[in-house]
Amino acid sequence: MSGNQTQPSLESVLDEIFVVIPQFSRHLRTMGGHLLEGCSLTKAHMSVLSGLHFAGPQTMTELSKLQAIAKPNLTVLVDKLESLGLVNRQNDPADRRVVRLQLTTKGEAQLEEYRGAVRQVARRGLQAYSAQEIVDLHTALASLRLLMERHVFKEENP
Repeated sequence: MSGNQTQPSLESVLDEIFVVIPQFSRHLRTMGGHLLEGCSLTKAHMSVLSGLHFAGPQTMTELSKLQAIAKPNLTVLVDKLESLGLVNRQNDPADRRVVRLQLTTKGEAQLEEYRGAVRQVARRGLQAYSAQEIVDLHTALASLRLLMERHVFKEENP
């Protein structure tokens, strides 16, 4: 810390985390929703595609937990994505009773197109920031990632 800045309390840091992250997430979802207007896919569909992209093939149970969506609701989303050729169901080679959902090439392309559009809108917003503000934002995000990687916010680490 330099100058006359004081060390923030742990409580004030937690307050910022619990306020800023949900607001930021809501903002991104709202922005993404506007980009989907006129499209047959919803933000929930894109969230499922994104979950599969980052986590790899998942069972319905795993994906339900990852997305925090009840399995009956997830089934409706996945059925639509499958009908559009964006995901497919594959038997697990280790246990043929287990079915895994995975993105298709078309699903990857659809997700990348959507994420590219979100990036373009976000990029325009970030252009208003100074170089130092961009550095500060990058540093803050790297710190947040480090917290998550250290499992600070995992259930097994209360």
